Amino acid sequence: SLKASTNKFERGSVEDLPLRAIRTFNYNKVSPKKVLVFGDSYTNNIMPFFSLHFSEIIYLRDEYNQEMVDSLKPDLVIEVSVERFLFKHI
Repeated sequence: SLKASTNKFERGSVEDLPLRAIRTFNYNKVSPKKVLVFGDSYTNNIMPFFSLHFSEIIYLRDEYNQEMVDSLKPDLVIEVSVERFLFKHI
């Protein structure tokens, strides 16, 4: 549980996003950047941390996809890969 009640975020609509997407909003005084995160199930573990630091984050259970980047126009793109999938980047 969070110590400060102001450290909260909420989930938003994902109707316009691919299956298993998650969108969070944080209305506190945080970075105003929109972030797009590509990842696997491990991303669920970092979601509570990332969502406390940016105003909007979209989490996609997918590999990097330039079409999604072009469509959503995020300020920052993060790709989270667990160790067993690092070979895809070599």
